[in-house]
Amino acid sequence: MIKADPSGNQIWGTLLGGATADTGTALVIDTDGNFVLTGSTGGQFPTTRGAAIESRTGPAVIASEISADGSKFLYSTYLPASLAASSSIAVDTAGNAHSAGQTTEGHAFVLKLSSDGSTIRYNVTFGGGGVDAATAITVNSAGNAFVVGQTTSPDFPVTAGAFQQHLRGDAE
Repeated sequence: MIKADPSGNQIWGTLLGGATADTGTALVIDTDGNFVLTGSTGGQFPTTRGAAIESRTGPAVIASEISADGSKFLYSTYLPASLAASSSIAVDTAGNAHSAGQTTEGHAFVLKLSSDGSTIRYNVTFGGGGVDAATAITVNSAGNAFVVGQTTSPDFPVTAGAFQQHLRGDAE
């Protein structure tokens, strides 16, 4: 991970990961200037004391928060084994991290992690009969999460009265 100034000069850089292949997939800066990120690991990713999930063997999805100056982990945790990939992360005004991606079953997920990384507040799966994935997430000032993604599920669950538009290739 590297922090650069407006001219592109490196301010600081750090290596984040363990002994296996690790990939960062999304990054956001919280109101204190700290870096909150998500990604995946092949295993042996460093976690912090009190993490929601302190250890795991094998590939996993992770979330971490690094101090604004890059000097330390504020938290680092594995996420549940039911998650295959995390593609996006957002932080609410209380500092909780909201992650979105795809489960091992091929459905979309949204997960909320406490501001200190110690508790998974919720982990919700959305999907139909096909393959689904959440690709981006944002959170408003009230703490509501908004998620977009993709689906091949004709039966993807939508709420009654929700706007639905299917493009057919012909103009209406």
